[in-house]
Amino acid sequence: MTDEHIPLRIHSISQVEAYQVTAEELEAIKREGSEVGFYFHVSEFFLTAGFSFLIALLTTEIKSNRVFEVFVIAVMMGLSLGLVFGVKWYRSRGSVNAIFRRIEARQIGPSGDATHQIQPTEIAKLTPVAAPSMPISQAAAQPDNIEPQPQPARQEP
Repeated sequence: MTDEHIPLRIHSISQVEAYQVTAEELEAIKREGSEVGFYFHVSEFFLTAGFSFLIALLTTEIKSNRVFEVFVIAVMMGLSLGLVFGVKWYRSRGSVNAIFRRIEARQIGPSGDATHQIQPTEIAKLTPVAAPSMPISQAAAQPDNIEPQPQPARQEP
């Protein structure tokens, strides 16, 4: 085998489900997703800083009152801000999933024509078929017994 040719195996996807999303839902996903991550990271930072200063206070002897007060303020600020942002993260962590559940829960409308509508439960029972090789608009325009004609090449003026 030469280095110029690499064997390629392609595995087809048997079925793809697509959901329509409104602009408001897309904006909500962006906003909620970034806020949840932000709250978690800020909480993690402040809790780490607060516990670090607390360990330093408990394990070392600080002779200066001013340095001791700065450490105590750092512990109080770190732990309190870490707790506040941690609670905000905990409360908002399911908001993105709620948006996804709402999108996935949309009912599929009836399919078919006006006289023979297919209900969503019947659609789920249908067996999937391969996609047509040409666009549906071209396939519908051509009769079954005529071969498709090649399109003429466009000439530039």
